[in-house]
Amino acid sequence: VDIFFQRDFFGQTYNAGILLRGAEISSLVHHIFQQRNNLAFDVQDSPEAEAVRKMFPRHPRMIPLLNSLFNELVEKSRKFGERTSLFDVKENTVKYKFRESFTSKVVFPNETMFQYLHHADAGEIAPADAEEHLGIDVHIARFSYAEIPKRNFCAVLGVTGTLRTVEKLEGTPDEYILDEDERKFLDRDFGIKTFTYTPSVFGGSKLEFAFRTDVAVLHDEPQWYNRLQEVADDVSKLQHAVIIFFDTRERLVQARKHLPQLTSAQLLHENTPASQVGPIVTAATQPGAILLSTATFGRGTNFFCADATVVVTVVQAFYSASLSEEVQIKGRAARQKHEGRFRLVLCSEHLAADFFLDEPDTDTGVTPTRLDNVKGRLQRAIDENRLEDLMKSQRALRMKKLNEGRDERVLAARQLHRKAEAMVSTVVKETDAQKQLTTLLEACQMEVVTSRLVVLVLDESRSMAGSPWTNLVVAYKDFMGTLRRAGDGTHVVVVGFACGASVHAEAPLENFNFDLPTSRITENGASTNFHAAFSVVESVICRDAFNAHSVSIVFLTDGCPNDDSHTAVVKSMLDRRAVREVFSIYFN
Repeated sequence: VDIFFQRDFFGQTYNAGILLRGAEISSLVHHIFQQRNNLAFDVQDSPEAEAVRKMFPRHPRMIPLLNSLFNELVEKSRKFGERTSLFDVKENTVKYKFRESFTSKVVFPNETMFQYLHHADAGEIAPADAEEHLGIDVHIARFSYAEIPKRNFCAVLGVTGTLRTVEKLEGTPDEYILDEDERKFLDRDFGIKTFTYTPSVFGGSKLEFAFRTDVAVLHDEPQWYNRLQEVADDVSKLQHAVIIFFDTRERLVQARKHLPQLTSAQLLHENTPASQVGPIVTAATQPGAILLSTATFGRGTNFFCADATVVVTVVQAFYSASLSEEVQIKGRAARQKHEGRFRLVLCSEHLAADFFLDEPDTDTGVTPTRLDNVKGRLQRAIDENRLEDLMKSQRALRMKKLNEGRDERVLAARQLHRKAEAMVSTVVKETDAQKQLTTLLEACQMEVVTSRLVVLVLDESRSMAGSPWTNLVVAYKDFMGTLRRAGDGTHVVVVGFACGASVHAEAPLENFNFDLPTSRITENGASTNFHAAFSVVESVICRDAFNAHSVSIVFLTDGCPNDDSHTAVVKSMLDRRAVREVFSIYFN
């Protein structure tokens, strides 16, 4: 449960999609990679792009989708080197930096494949192996992790090894890990109202730890390194085992450099080959063993000690932002009836960088003044025996900061989830294959097409004079304000119509600056001609420049056509170009 509420899941989505592959697609990807430094390159006109278009059924929504994907490939081919990554020659994989380590489990759609082509050019991977990674990723739908448990299950159970009960029960710890909002989520969103505490089958813990005596705060990194060295030496000389956990791989590596006497220490981090993890974990609890590990292995890794005479000491060399993480790391010692010890060895410089968000210069980095202030506060807390309370308050501030905007993220993910569920439901219920394809392509278009064309069609006929036009102007201003708050990637076109029709203004949203006059625009005449209006709209949305745009039409009028003269042009328009959405707003 505590993992579920972390930012990686709660408020995030599982992104479902498909991978398009084929000889034509591989040729296109290679061509784009070769042209990545050519800023004049237009992928849409290339024979390779046309060959890919011919692979798929002709459908009015297919071409805009593919064109958007082609543009995305070009953009990704020019930026793939901006992310921090490395190529593991032994494993033949690209690894990206995730948090504080490198992993091959992170892949960026329509981007990582260019890394493989880059390393193939450098001779680090065989071209045939790089070819295995080529394709076009297409997102279809996003499902919210927070919504998945709400489906019609007969029961929803939350299981955790670190969660404290909401109410004090006999035999349970006094402190619980989930904050008030998270406990409300459990009740309100998931209907979890019953909490049960199950004690360990191994009986009470034999862990030795007291905050006052087993927490050390050192003024700088040299003192911090020395204390870690002292603890490791003391434990190892007694033929016991010590595991030192660091928050990042970088700090682990730096500590190893500054602890030259720990020549026998094993290292365990995210880049450790999988085949070596098991033997290292087993050796970590042998008499005299010293292990330096990243915090990733402090959750769920079973450092089992078969020798009852060996006492495992776990040293946490950082202060966890999450109480859950600290509880998990503590749990690597005193396992299964064995004795164990836990120590916190902290550095003031690290705390000043990662905590103390109530300092006035929080956003300016670790300045000398900030560092002095933090050191002073820590020392006063130690002298007054308030260190535990101070650190708990700082943890609460850090968690509050990490959880900022969580409700908004959960709500946004919920809206995406509902759209995804509606799409799946439509596809499953529909029996017509063409309609199923249309539904899927519409979903893909909403996920993939980031460039948007908004065409506002304004009725300027005589009947709009007076209050209808006044109301239209207000609606126009409100709409443009909402559009600007929605973000970039939008091109706006304003079409006016009466007896005739014309384009009044058009520009990318960031440069768009067209205000309607307070009185009705009269240049297009007085009567109403919907055929003329749709003819101009068709000429706009079918321009080559908007091939990769998602089209939205906003129609503002006070009436309906008197005949069906506009029907043919509307049908022609929809045959030539997919329209994502149409809004018709009536004024009277």
